[in-house]
Amino acid sequence: NITGFRVVNAETGDPIPDLSPLFYGSVVEKKKFPKGFTVQALTSPEQVGSIVFELNGRQRVFVANKPPYTVSAAKGNGFDNLDLSPGMYNLRATPYTKPDGKGKPGPYMVVRFQVVRQKGGGKGGPPGIPPPKQ
Repeated sequence: NITGFRVVNAETGDPIPDLSPLFYGSVVEKKKFPKGFTVQALTSPEQVGSIVFELNGRQRVFVANKPPYTVSAAKGNGFDNLDLSPGMYNLRATPYTKPDGKGKPGPYMVVRFQVVRQKGGGKGGPPGIPPPKQ
């Protein structure tokens, strides 16, 4: 299961305390991350088969096969920059029992956040929104 999200400094790989967890409605200020940032999905158990990320409805933006499950690839001690333009984003993460988004999918979680050049907002509500009951 996905238990939440957090923002990670792309250069160092360290979680950002102000944005951990990444709340529904959080604001990410690009100016604070000269080398960029990425978003990590937190899982329980810690290791799952894979996580498939979708951004603003685009299917399979990135597939992470091992922890930490981030929206961008590992690079040295950090990660590739997610490189999002200012705006609103819906990030959906779905766990799978096997690598490469194969096997049985688990319940997904969605978080909506805003990227700005300079700060102008704050934290929002709960850390992610579970899927609607069907």
